[in-house]
Amino acid sequence: MNILKKNKLPHIEEVHKKVRTQLREKYGMAALAIMNEKKIKDILKKNMILVIDGLRSWEEYLYLKKALSDVKIYLLAIYADKELRWKRLLKRKERNKLYGEERDLDELIGINMAPTIAYADFLVKNNFALEDFHDKLEEVYRIIYYTE
Repeated sequence: MNILKKNKLPHIEEVHKKVRTQLREKYGMAALAIMNEKKIKDILKKNMILVIDGLRSWEEYLYLKKALSDVKIYLLAIYADKELRWKRLLKRKERNKLYGEERDLDELIGINMAPTIAYADFLVKNNFALEDFHDKLEEVYRIIYYTE
């Protein structure tokens, strides 16, 4: 997102896909983990807990697991039914053109996101009201907090 914002690029799938592809050609499939490793480590020096939103590829997970070997990493996959997710995305003020089967398949297969979802420690279905979603996240937090 920073690259898009910095270069004032439009939020359309064609541009997003081009940036995703270029980053992975340059850094490999763990591109975003590699690019953010220092930032993550700096935050972890000050905080015991860090939530990383948007982890995509399996390789990013493997990279972070190795780079942060002394940190317990939990994967949380949040999903909603396709039609509902696309309907919600249409309502966004920004990035509302970033949805559809082509994008979903590119993320699942092209970015190798499917194993990350399949291996998740927690799976939260987000088909309902925002309050229900928050309750489910709170439950995940409680499970993690009380097992540590």
